[in-house]
Amino acid sequence: MKIGVIISSNDAETCWNALRYTNFCLGQKDEVKVFFMGKGVEYQKSALINTTPLSRRINS
Repeated sequence: MKIGVIISSNDAETCWNALRYTNFCLGQKDEVKVFFMGKGVEYQKSALINTTPLSRRINS
């Protein structure tokens, strides 16, 4: 299945849950694309998201 995830918020919990969902879909062998727009491009400024490198979270 092909899945697109759009992150348009810089809220830590919202971004974290979107990335968790993305990780789950990848584990199910789905094709996933993540798009950041608006305030979503500021996700790295979020304290919760900034504690673990993005590549480690997605690949875990």
